[in-house]
Amino acid sequence: GMDRTTLIDFFEEVGMTEEYNGYFCSIAEAVGIVVLGSLCGFRNVSQIHHWAENARVKEFLKEKFQIAHIPCYFWLLTLLKMVKPDTLNECMMKWASQFTPEIVADALNCQQKTAEAIAAGKADYLLDVKANQRNLEEEIAEYVKDDELRGSMDKKRTVEKNRERIEIRTAYTSDDAAWLCGREKWKSLCCIGAIRKEVEADGKRTEEWHYYISSRKLSAEELLHHARMEWAVESMHWLLDVHYGEDYCRIANKAAQQNLSDIAQLGGASGDVFSAICGIQIPRFTSS
Repeated sequence: GMDRTTLIDFFEEVGMTEEYNGYFCSIAEAVGIVVLGSLCGFRNVSQIHHWAENARVKEFLKEKFQIAHIPCYFWLLTLLKMVKPDTLNECMMKWASQFTPEIVADALNCQQKTAEAIAAGKADYLLDVKANQRNLEEEIAEYVKDDELRGSMDKKRTVEKNRERIEIRTAYTSDDAAWLCGREKWKSLCCIGAIRKEVEADGKRTEEWHYYISSRKLSAEELLHHARMEWAVESMHWLLDVHYGEDYCRIANKAAQQNLSDIAQLGGASGDVFSAICGIQIPRFTSS
């Protein structure tokens, strides 16, 4: 089951923008409270704090995670502002890697530190490569669009029809990745892939390409399957706006905004999954 060693201890390594002695509540405990509240679906720090102050939840946090004190709302928010977002994201990736053999991440998380964190957690990654890694994107694109090289790649094509709309997805994968410039910087990278998405609707035809790197050798069919998970991650940005009110977040501190956004994505995408896998039922109640 999930306990302190499988949650709170993972956040002991988060970096801070300033020195903090852990008075009253440690940073790891503060982050753990916010993560657990987010897994329950609460929309902001105010609701999460209100949830954590509930007598039943307090008992749960003390028994399962040895969290004896709940900081006040202002102090909880202050601690979140002090956390470096990149280090929090890295810790969350390590934690999540316990429960899933492969982590699919969108372009925002296509970073070398993310790959290292996932590999350190003994999991595999599939990362979407976009303009934030322009050289890598261009190298894979040149490889895939070479007719001879593309012909040597594994291939899978699907066609979906919905009324007047036709969507064709063609995936390509190859474990020929040794030639990539800077490959050694991406921990365990051994596979490249691409998906060509063609859409016919209203008499018009559009085309777009998505490029991927992975630490697992994937077939084209597997890439199509896993990429759907990545597209689900992208849909989280819409969910965050609607459910968490991210566009209207009043918190001025950028670090706190980024930390809340990362935690909200984890909670929104994984709450029920982690509850089931961890064999634990987190106490919930309606918070307004």
